[in-house]
Amino acid sequence: MPHQAYQRAGSLPSTARRPGSAAAIRGPWPNPKPYGDLRNPRSARLGAIPPHKHPDVVFTPLDRQRDPANGAQIRTPERRLDRQTEWASIVLPGRAVDLPSTAHVAGAGFSGYWDASYSECGDTIDAQGRRTSYLPWKNLKEAIPAIRSHFGNPSVPRVAWEVDHDLQSSRYNPSNHRIRFASDTYDNKWTAAHEYGHAMHEKAYGGLWTAESSCYVAHEIWQVSGYLCAFQEGFADYVGTVGAWGSFESHRNNPDPRTEGYIAALFHDLIDSANENNDETTYSASSVATVFRTCQIRVAAGGSRWYDRNDVSDFVWCLENRINDDLHDDHFGGVPNPTHQRSTRSSSFDADDIRKTWLQNLTG
Repeated sequence: MPHQAYQRAGSLPSTARRPGSAAAIRGPWPNPKPYGDLRNPRSARLGAIPPHKHPDVVFTPLDRQRDPANGAQIRTPERRLDRQTEWASIVLPGRAVDLPSTAHVAGAGFSGYWDASYSECGDTIDAQGRRTSYLPWKNLKEAIPAIRSHFGNPSVPRVAWEVDHDLQSSRYNPSNHRIRFASDTYDNKWTAAHEYGHAMHEKAYGGLWTAESSCYVAHEIWQVSGYLCAFQEGFADYVGTVGAWGSFESHRNNPDPRTEGYIAALFHDLIDSANENNDETTYSASSVATVFRTCQIRVAAGGSRWYDRNDVSDFVWCLENRINDDLHDDHFGGVPNPTHQRSTRSSSFDADDIRKTWLQNLTG
């Protein structure tokens, strides 16, 4: 299905635009008139953009390659004139219209052709391109700034992405730092934010770990999966709410540390300012993520070796900066008791408040 984006015929956008705003357009740029004449407007203005349109992709026929401030690129188009219909046909070579790369999201092709009548020169017209190109790019471009701001702008390279209609579910590939969207979720902003959470985990927070094999087949937010899967996916679930929508403030029954939804709820309550019941913690996302990144534990069988955290039990003991063997046995069955823990931890953390928060979210 084609997707519409706004196109300004014969002019160059000089500033970013938002729906309902106006932006000055600098000139002169040659605009065709009937029978090959030219006119050179010194300036023009873009009128209000209806809110149902998408002004992200704006491209311009120019005599040389340019990079518009808020849109795609046109590379030396050929202008042709049909004197019978007075229609200006703009022929663009190859991938002529691109969704531009940003500092955090790779670009993609959008459309190889568009045309405009002479009466539309200097006006705004519609151009069509692939939804599978535009919507994943748009969702990532909108979600990532909110995520990065929330976590204190961690260092994450520009993420690549693609749509693979053979996939059953979207996923992030750490080997090439690429998000692969499935056909049923490529247009979902929460999915884009969730998968970027995995990318951020890999590049900024110590790297992903290998989870239970079932985690790579299917996992559900409110179903038990396993300690490794739940901890990894629960962090990304929380990031999904930061970059898109939703909240884990309201808990379901029967909390379990092997269920990713309750891991996401733990991150939420450690960070959010709405304290209720036994949630008395309001810490910055960056300070919580620093513990997530730096937490290590020792176990008796490993001797003096330090192991990077890979389940929520490691995380809560690093948050508390202490270990309680009885609580560990009661709530993290099957996970070896750590003998030591260490992390980079904020001095503002209160161990007793943190314990109330994690007990509420993981044990009920």
